[in-house]
Amino acid sequence: MLYNLFMTSRNIIIASGLVIIEDGKVFLNKHGDDVFWKFLGGKVEHFDFADETMSLEAACAREAKEENRIDIEIICPLKPMMVKKAGTENTWVVLIHYLAKRTSEVNLQKT
Repeated sequence: MLYNLFMTSRNIIIASGLVIIEDGKVFLNKHGDDVFWKFLGGKVEHFDFADETMSLEAACAREAKEENRIDIEIICPLKPMMVKKAGTENTWVVLIHYLAKRTSEVNLQKT
C-alpha cells in the first residue's frame, strides 16, 4: 500500500550512465547549461522501451555516442541509486550506472 502511494504521487525518471576511469582520472560531461559536471549518460528515452531487445547497457552506449561521440565497452554494473531531482518537489531519478572503458578516441569536433 505504501509503495502504491509513493508511486502514484511521484514522477520517476530512469537514467542510464557510465563511469570511465583512465589514468586515475574520471571522464565527466558538463550538464547542458548548468554549472555542474556529471558522468556520461542520460534519461532512458521512450524509444528505448519500444524495442524489447533494448537494454540499459545499450541505452548507456547510445548516450555515450550521442554526448561525446565515443564507443564504449561495459565492464560491470555499479550500485543503482535513487535521488531526488534538484529543484523539484516530487520527481525522483533512478540512476543505473556501469563501469566502462572507451573503445574509440574522443572526438571533440562538432558534427
